[in-house]
Amino acid sequence: MYKMVIVVSLLAVGIVGCSREVEVAASREEPVETQIEFSIYAAKDYSTPEYQQVEASLTLTAGVIDIQTGAFIKKWDTLITRNLVDFPDLEQSITIEKSIPLRINKERLQVAHSIRYNNNGQLSQTANFVTLPSDQVRHLKKIGL
Repeated sequence: MYKMVIVVSLLAVGIVGCSREVEVAASREEPVETQIEFSIYAAKDYSTPEYQQVEASLTLTAGVIDIQTGAFIKKWDTLITRNLVDFPDLEQSITIEKSIPLRINKERLQVAHSIRYNNNGQLSQTANFVTLPSDQVRHLKKIGL
């Protein structure tokens, strides 16, 4: 009986030790490189004179949201400013590709863009953000100005 208790105790310690190693390994999840591609283009024909002086400022942002806390961590952003007539059409869109490390089981990739139009001092602005599916490692975000 005494030998049986020792064997059961050793097995219990071994099982607890193994499960702890699995928990530690899971908490140190290696990030996966996720790709985001921004495709930026003029949403319509801006060649008429009324658009010649309109300036557009596009801000792009990519980051991760911690699933447990909901905290957003910005990983990358940029600002593109030019006259509206200088943005290309869809077929010749500006392409920006970024790679963002993501811990699939702990984080979600979020991308955002905001567009600010300045027409001789008259300002207008739009914004959009989206949390992308975690089961994909490549995403395309089309942005028409």
